[in-house]
Amino acid sequence: MPRASGDHGISATLAVSTGLAVSTSDDFNIRKGRQKLAKADASDVAITGRVVYRGLPGLELGVSAQWSENIAAMGPKTTATLFETHVIYERGPFGMRALYARWDLHSTAAKADGKDVQYGFYFEPSFRICEWLGVFGRYNQFNTSAGSAGGTQRQYDIGFNFWPHENVVLKIDGQFQHNKGGDELDGVNLGLGFSL
Repeated sequence: MPRASGDHGISATLAVSTGLAVSTSDDFNIRKGRQKLAKADASDVAITGRVVYRGLPGLELGVSAQWSENIAAMGPKTTATLFETHVIYERGPFGMRALYARWDLHSTAAKADGKDVQYGFYFEPSFRICEWLGVFGRYNQFNTSAGSAGGTQRQYDIGFNFWPHENVVLKIDGQFQHNKGGDELDGVNLGLGFSL
């Protein structure tokens, strides 16, 4: 159960949850390991800790770590650790977000597939032009097979935010991807956000 503590802009959280169920047939694809709540297998747990600092106006610094008992849905047991750190800064019309995350999978099967190390990061500056319009850009870099000679993927996004209401945002951006293997995934993304 999550537990928070700390004053003066510092908070800490500790949580115990069900872990991932990653299939070796999917080449240890972490994203596909998310379990549906009603069908989640709770035999392997994950422990997550997080510390967040919000002591200065507009600034958030965070770091978190997770240890998973076994993320393999079948085959050899694969313990895993996740490390993440991020920064969010908003001052007037200017905003900036950055995040880095890394998975380390501990098994001979993950190492043989070159999936024992997976990492990525992004940097996203933004600017609110007026009350209803903003612009943002994002640079992503990630590698889901860093344990082998797998290629690093790079993606650039540029887009706009529209606020028809102060609690509603519509997003549109163009995505341009450059990969070592030549497989590129360019396109347009649409999004909708709502807050209370």
